[in-house]
Amino acid sequence: MDKPDTLRTFVGLDFPEAINQQLFSIQQELRAQRPDDVMEYPPVESFHLTLFYLGGTPKAVYQEIENALMQVGEAFEPFSLTLEGLGVFSTKESFPLVFFVNVHDPTGQLQVLYAAVRDCVGRFGYTSDYPSYHPHVTLCKASPDTPPEMLEPFGALAQNFKVPSLGEIEIKEMTFYQSVPDREMAVYEPLKVIPLGKNKGEWLGDQGQ
Repeated sequence: MDKPDTLRTFVGLDFPEAINQQLFSIQQELRAQRPDDVMEYPPVESFHLTLFYLGGTPKAVYQEIENALMQVGEAFEPFSLTLEGLGVFSTKESFPLVFFVNVHDPTGQLQVLYAAVRDCVGRFGYTSDYPSYHPHVTLCKASPDTPPEMLEPFGALAQNFKVPSLGEIEIKEMTFYQSVPDREMAVYEPLKVIPLGKNKGEWLGDQGQ
């Protein structure tokens, strides 16, 4: 559980509402094939692409992190991504644990932006738990302690389910988010929207009170 003087934060990219609705339709089609499953399904408003998860962030320094991220945003111009194809993260038994849509980075700018954000927050002591960045949009996931026999039926679904191309998506901004625990799934509240290019970010309220 987070301490009262910390926020749980991450940096992410949002998608246009039309893309979110397409993702929701794909999610519901996936869900319909296993109506008795053990997966958790994030709501449509939670679809996003995580750039970097910071986790516990002291309220005393989060605005300094925002200012540093603003400088990162100024150094980048908008770029395009595409979403296509189903991917999975699996358990050690090779049973699907997370279903996601693959994110394709034709210009290479997403990886460059990720590296810039990683280096930026690294100055505040944050490091990644993963050796490389694998961009994806989560459709559903199971708890890591879900028994393997409950996940085994999803193997064939992971092999056969198809996700068509959702077209080209222009990325014009990134968002510094607070993740607020809820009874079912976390709620993501934007702290600041940071446009790519030399523009001022949109302040979204003082969350540090």
